[in-house]
Amino acid sequence: MKKSLLVIAMLAVAPLSQATDLDTKIAASFAAKYEVCGNMMKNSSKLKWKIKGKISHERAAELSRDRLFEKGYVKHLEKEKKKVRKHWSKKQCKKFINERLED
Repeated sequence: MKKSLLVIAMLAVAPLSQATDLDTKIAASFAAKYEVCGNMMKNSSKLKWKIKGKISHERAAELSRDRLFEKGYVKHLEKEKKKVRKHWSKKQCKKFINERLED
């Protein structure tokens, strides 16, 4: 009887820990996109994109500050940064920043 209660309790807690993990992954994904795209835009020649790049980089820092000490956050952040650097063009970064940041 005690073993079955323990198993039921473990199954009840498992989805909660997975939800936190998913939340951490999503936050890391957005922080990586803001940071990488912000760095791309800061190197732009137009002042508008330099400013948006700086704002984007600050938004990434804000997201990271909130989640930094959560389990697995840094690992997911680095993984997402590599993915964005490899697969996203400057045009995609501009579109992402335009959609997320207000003028």
